[in-house]
Amino acid sequence: MRNKSRRHSETTIIAAARYMLEESKKKQEVAPNGIINYKEREEILNSNASLKSIIRRNQTTGKLQKEALQEYQKLKYHITPSK
Repeated sequence: MRNKSRRHSETTIIAAARYMLEESKKKQEVAPNGIINYKEREEILNSNASLKSIIRRNQTTGKLQKEALQEYQKLKYHITPSK
């Protein structure tokens, strides 16, 4: 029962966030980024393993993209590492 209630809360929060984003798009406004407080965010992240996995993959992809961009810039501008 408790798990069902928690899932319902998570679903409600996600639905509210989607609604807010859609309304912001319609009004051509910037959506606020603090719609979920830190404690609730951590609870959602800790309760959902697949969400954690997606976040880790996203962070890893971002790091790889940054490294690739740095390497590209070094090659493009003939930058050599200082020793």
